[in-house]
Amino acid sequence: MEISVLNPFFYPYGGGTENVLLEIYRRLAKKHNITIISGSLKNNQKTTYDEVFGIKIIRLKAHYTNIPGAPLPFLKMEDLNKTILKEHSDIYHINNRYQYFMNNIRTIASINKKIVLTIHNSLPKNIDFATDVAALFYDKFEGRKIMHAADAITCVSKYAMDVTIPQIDIQKSSVIYNGIDYNRYKKRNKNDSIVSDIINKNNLDGFVIFNNGRLVTQKGQIYLIRAFGEFINKYDAKLLIIGNGPLKNNILHLIKKLGLENKIILTGGLREEVMPYYYNASNMFVLPSLYEPFGMALIESLSSELPTIATKIGGIPEIMQRDGLYIKPNSYIDIYKKMIYAYEQIDIMKKKSEAARKRIIKKFDWNLISKKYESLFYELTK
Repeated sequence: MEISVLNPFFYPYGGGTENVLLEIYRRLAKKHNITIISGSLKNNQKTTYDEVFGIKIIRLKAHYTNIPGAPLPFLKMEDLNKTILKEHSDIYHINNRYQYFMNNIRTIASINKKIVLTIHNSLPKNIDFATDVAALFYDKFEGRKIMHAADAITCVSKYAMDVTIPQIDIQKSSVIYNGIDYNRYKKRNKNDSIVSDIINKNNLDGFVIFNNGRLVTQKGQIYLIRAFGEFINKYDAKLLIIGNGPLKNNILHLIKKLGLENKIILTGGLREEVMPYYYNASNMFVLPSLYEPFGMALIESLSSELPTIATKIGGIPEIMQRDGLYIKPNSYIDIYKKMIYAYEQIDIMKKKSEAARKRIIKKFDWNLISKKYESLFYELTK
């Protein structure tokens, strides 16, 4: 098959959706001709052509527009429709309904090719009033047009499907979860040379609580930091937060205000290849998200057998099931209480994480996930 994949960013950009696409299509590229059509990595950079893991990558010259409150900039890609026509693929796989519009859909339809839309970002709920209303407005007047026009829709969780897909399009929709490379994300000894180096470099002596996510409102790090401030009144620990984002200055200000500069390590973004070792340099993972259609950091933690605490929202219960502790969103007090419980009952938490690992291997293997996409594509083109 000839498959064109549309997403504004791609490897080496290290976002969640981009990592998902890399894992799926590096596998499918062994049997099929895969082309990624994305935007340039920098504003106004010229169109370039590249290849990685057998995947052809076209990075179109793009103009970046930063939208207040949005986690990523909007990209206007030059010659997008012309490139779509030139590829003339069997399948066009769209991965961001906020960056593509009906003129792109009509271009694909003009050559009578199949469109698959994946919902990586469900309709936002309970982030804040402005975000919730703006997203609903967009989906009502633009996003749902793309859903109606697609030949098939996949969603990264049942939750994402239930809250995002209009009833008229449910029959052509299905859930295909994201996956994990469990050979990379696994439990390692603290004496592992890379793990040991991370511990020493970041002064991660003693008990370490870990969080990995963009510094944006919906990831809830503000609540975790406040809970951690209470936690260390009872038990000594360090908090390691990995991520970049628009809330960085606010978070740094809060850390200083609470006098936690010597207890919280904020690293910024890190290369994907070193991430598995950071989970192993820690003793507990906390995900206090207010919005999480799937939760890549969550599945990475569970696969690494790290005792895990997360909010019971979005797709999280589908992924974590009974293998971790649940916390209330927007409640640093509840996070504090669950962190205390997990610390004092660490052996129980470790058993939960061991059970999670076994389940993750069976259900969330990238090879399995890739085959599900391949089967869907075959079904549409036969």
